[in-house]
Amino acid sequence: MALIVHPRHALARTCGPVDVGRLVTKPIITSELGVGYGQVVLSLFTDLGARPNVLAVVDNVETMKVIVQSGKVVATVR
Repeated sequence: MALIVHPRHALARTCGPVDVGRLVTKPIITSELGVGYGQVVLSLFTDLGARPNVLAVVDNVETMKVIVQSGKVVATVR
């Protein structure tokens, strides 16, 4: 999984992989959780006994990028 974050977001300063546990409280933009790649994202959180804090479900990366520009959310992409 890859994350899209605003350059000034705290996670942008992270070098290397980001632990999924750090994302539990973060608002997330993702694709539909019930199918395809969304199932992979959901299972990463489920393995931690958590549910992602989904702010929006979108169907393309360009929309994710626009929403991430607010600086307050992260987006999960493959």
